[in-house]
Amino acid sequence: MSATLNAHGLYNAFQFVLRLSPAVHQKISELPSGIVPVGEIGFDGAQAFSTYLHETIHWWQHAGSTHGLMRSLSYPTQEHGNYKHLKELIAKVGFKKPIRELAIKLPLRDGIGTLRGLANTIVNNHFDFDAFRRLTFNQAAARSAIGDPYFECVGHAHEMTYSNNIVVLATTVDPDFRIQQHPKEWAEPFAVLRQSKEEGFYYGSPIQLSPLGAQEILEGQACFSQLQYLAFASGGGLSWDHFRALGMLHGVYAKAFETFLREAEL
Repeated sequence: MSATLNAHGLYNAFQFVLRLSPAVHQKISELPSGIVPVGEIGFDGAQAFSTYLHETIHWWQHAGSTHGLMRSLSYPTQEHGNYKHLKELIAKVGFKKPIRELAIKLPLRDGIGTLRGLANTIVNNHFDFDAFRRLTFNQAAARSAIGDPYFECVGHAHEMTYSNNIVVLATTVDPDFRIQQHPKEWAEPFAVLRQSKEEGFYYGSPIQLSPLGAQEILEGQACFSQLQYLAFASGGGLSWDHFRALGMLHGVYAKAFETFLREAEL
C-alpha cells in the first residue's frame, strides 16, 4: 500500500492497488495486533481501520465480481490489443501523438492496410474499452461515451471488451479453450443482432441508461460495510445521524440505497 494525500483512502482500478492517507497509515500502525476488545483501539483507531476495510472491499469487488474483473482486465487487454498495431504505426510514421488527430489528418485513401486505416483501428480499439468502462461506471460517464463520434453501440463495446479479455485470460489459464467458449463463436450471433436491429446492438440504436452504475453500487456496498463495522466497534453507540454528521452518508455513497428505498416505496 502506498499513501494518498487527497482522501482518507482510495482504490485504484487502473493500478489494482489501495492507498491510505499518512494519518490513517499511522493510526493503523499504532493498533495492537490480533483480536482485541473494542475499548483498546478507541474511536480514532476504529475509524482508521474502517477506512482500510472500505478500500479492501473495493479490492475484493474488483477481484471477485464479473464487472470488477472485466473492468480491471480491460486496461492490460487494451494494451495487448493495440500492441502490434502501434508497433506497425511507429515503424511507418514514427512517434506521433495524439493518434486520434493523426487518424484525421492522414490522407484518406480506400483499401485495407492504409496508414489512416491503421490509426483508426488503434483509436477504435482504445475507444471500445473506454466506452465499456464509461457505460458501466455511472450515468454521467455513460452519456459522455454515447456522445462521442467513435461510439458504435452498447452491444459492440461489451462484445469487444469481453471477447478480448477472455482471449487474454485464455492465453494464461485455458489456451485450448476447453473451459471458456472462444469469442470467435460470438461473431455470427452478434452480426444477427446487428442485422435484425435489436435495440442496443446497432449504430444509432436507442439507448436506455440505468439510474445507477457500478460506481454507486460498489461505493454503497463498501460504505455500508464500513458503517456496519463502526456500529459494532462502537458497541451500538453510533446511529444514522452520527454517520451523517461524520459525512459518511451522502452523494455516491448513499445513492444506490436511496434509489432502492425510492423504487421500493419504503
